[in-house]
Amino acid sequence: MDISTCKSYKSKVLKPKGRNKIEIWLITYEDILNIAGLERKIDIKRGTIQKFIKYNRKLNDLVIEKLEEFIKDNLC
Repeated sequence: MDISTCKSYKSKVLKPKGRNKIEIWLITYEDILNIAGLERKIDIKRGTIQKFIKYNRKLNDLVIEKLEEFIKDNLC
């Protein structure tokens, strides 16, 4: 098994700076984002981003990776 495909390895490799950038981006633009549409577009569970914004619930690494990929592909 290749170590780069191991789930636990990927979660440990995720840089905190990337997570912080994504979380700050979500909080900054929450008033202009269509959160439900974004969740559908990146194929994550409904309410995940809303719970992060409203209740300060931590986003898991998979969600952060999907958001980072979406931002890079569509907004940069």
